[in-house]
Amino acid sequence: MATKYERIISHIFDERFEQGSTGFDFPRAAIQEAADAIHASRVSNVGDVIYTFRSRKSLPASIRERAPRNREWIIRTTSSGSYRFDLIEHARFHVNSQLSETKIPDSTPALIHLYRQSDEQALLAIIRYNRLVDIFTRLSCFSVQSHLRTSLQSSGQIEVDVVSERRFRLVPSSELPPDLIASYGRRADH
Repeated sequence: MATKYERIISHIFDERFEQGSTGFDFPRAAIQEAADAIHASRVSNVGDVIYTFRSRKSLPASIRERAPRNREWIIRTTSSGSYRFDLIEHARFHVNSQLSETKIPDSTPALIHLYRQSDEQALLAIIRYNRLVDIFTRLSCFSVQSHLRTSLQSSGQIEVDVVSERRFRLVPSSELPPDLIASYGRRADH
C-alpha cells in the first residue's frame, strides 16, 4: 500500500505529466492541494515530502516507470517554494564490487547505540564517532555545524547535513564517497 507521501507526489506528477515531457514545474502549494484531492490529511511539514523523495526514498514506481531506459525522474528546487520534476540520465551511485573493503572497528559509545534513532542524524553521529570522514579523506576533520540551511540563487533552499572543517576548507557531507555512506549505513542498521 502506498504511503501518503507517495500518493501525494504521484498525484502531483500525474496532474502535470505529458507524454514526451522532460520536465515540468510545480509550486509548494501543490502538495497541500494534492493531499486534499486524494482525501488525505494535510501535511504538517510540506518540505518533508520533497526531502523524502530527494534524499530518503525512491520516487513511487508509477513515476519511475514513466522514465525511458537509462533515465530517471528527480525533483529539483528551482526557487523558494518552487520545484521541478526533471528527466535526467541515471543519477544513482552504484558501489563497485571490485573495490576492497576497509574494516574499521566501531568506536561508537554503547550509550549512543542504545539511544540512537534510525534516521540520518544517528548515522552521522556514528560517522563522527568513528572519524570516518578523517579516514577516507586522510585529513583531520572537525564537525562545524549540522543541518545548515541556506538558499542558493540557482536552486532555492538547500540543507547540508554536516559541514566539516580542515584548515579552513569546508567539506559538506555531499562530498563524502557515496559508497562509504551506503556501506556504513547498512552496517549501522545491524
